[in-house]
Amino acid sequence: MSGKKVGKKMMTGCTANGLLSINKPKGMSSCEAVELVKNRLNILRAGHAGTLDVEACGLLPIGLGKATKIIQFLHM
Repeated sequence: MSGKKVGKKMMTGCTANGLLSINKPKGMSSCEAVELVKNRLNILRAGHAGTLDVEACGLLPIGLGKATKIIQFLHM
C-alpha cells in the first residue's frame, strides 16, 4: 500500500470533496453514520451538519474533505 501516513491511518490517493446526503436509519447515531461513510469511501475527513437522534431516521448531510469547512453554513 503506497501513500502518506497521517496519524495512525495511511492516506491513499483517494480524495473526496463535496456534500453527500444519506438517509440515516433508526438505531444509528449521526457519528456512526459519518464513520461508516469514511470507512466505506476510504477517506480521512468527513463531518455532519446537524444531529439526528439515534431513534430518528432521516436525511443527514455529510461534508467530505474540503467541504467539511462549509458544513457550519448549512442551516438545518
